[in-house]
Amino acid sequence: MFKQNVFRKVKIDVLHNKFSIVIVVIFAFLIFSGSVINNSLRNGINNMEKRLGADIIIVPAGSKENAENMLLEGQRSTFYFDRKVFDTISKFEGVSEVTEQCFLKSMSADCCSSEVSIVFYDPDKDFILAPWIGNINQKKDTESKKIIVGYNVDVSKELGIMLFGKKYEIAGQMAKTGTSLDDSVYFSFDEMKDVCKRAEEKGAFLTDIQKKENIISSVYINIKDGYKVTDIVRQCHNELEEDFDTVFPKELTKALSKSYINILKLINIILFTGGTFLMLILALVNIISMNQRKREIALYRINGNSVRRVSFRILSEIILVNIIGAFVGCGIGILVIIPFGNYIGTLFDMPYLGPDFIGIIILTIKAIAIITLLGVVASCNPIYKVCKIEPYLALRKEGE
Repeated sequence: MFKQNVFRKVKIDVLHNKFSIVIVVIFAFLIFSGSVINNSLRNGINNMEKRLGADIIIVPAGSKENAENMLLEGQRSTFYFDRKVFDTISKFEGVSEVTEQCFLKSMSADCCSSEVSIVFYDPDKDFILAPWIGNINQKKDTESKKIIVGYNVDVSKELGIMLFGKKYEIAGQMAKTGTSLDDSVYFSFDEMKDVCKRAEEKGAFLTDIQKKENIISSVYINIKDGYKVTDIVRQCHNELEEDFDTVFPKELTKALSKSYINILKLINIILFTGGTFLMLILALVNIISMNQRKREIALYRINGNSVRRVSFRILSEIILVNIIGAFVGCGIGILVIIPFGNYIGTLFDMPYLGPDFIGIIILTIKAIAIITLLGVVASCNPIYKVCKIEPYLALRKEGE
């Protein structure tokens, strides 16, 4: 009979511990995943705010949505107008800086397993790429036929990369943006004719417009102090011969911040609702578990152990269970959330800059600490109540 009771008690304890670990794993997954998504969206917006690039962006008529997607997600689209647009804007009063870029559609390249976006820019006038690549002499490097590559382009700065059958040296590699810009390769406009020719030779299809040498996709403008955005836009309407759309990056960022706040509220509601539900279940499991362990606790007390010592022993077991469950939950979060960061950003239609290795470690430690603390809070009262019962009464009730 005694062996049956012991076997039954051990079986119940194991069942309770397994159930507790499952709850903790789910809870840790929610906290870790919510923290990663929250931090990544916030970092993406902050990154965009710091490196907006321009006060105004002028793009061909009908291309505004594509241009905004380019800012948010780095998705390149093929839209063009004549280079005369840039030449005209360069002469505007009130313009402090102006530069242009031209996008080709994504193409397969020798260096990469996936497609890369080909972008042409003017290193002499550029102020868009500079914040992302640090201190390099763009003019000098591009004159020597060097190129700039995005963060995800797997290259060696010493060895260079092969693109469309030609080896190019690397002038610099961009910092991580959290968008498709990380898969871009930047050439000087001087290289445009040669790159397009080589791309066609490698099987890429280029439209008649893309084969022209005087096309651009966008014009980036910074305004002098004392002038207003409306002044420049008015001049564009008065003097540009082509129809155009206007994108205001700073206004776009404000809208993103509002969207982020709404997303954050949703995440917090999910975490609070799910967390409260799981905490109640965990507290109930602890109460049931402690009631099943009355005999065990009474025997500890009879052997001369104090209430504090017995409570600490049981609490240590619960802390260990919570740490193991939290670690497993965070591990599942790393496997599920981290690899799909770009997809999550696309799903929310927002820039998404995921955490690096150190960031993941910090978020994991925070999640484990929160789970462990909540686990202790959920178990303190049941432990205290059971440990305070007189051993004789506990054994008598167990016998009944």
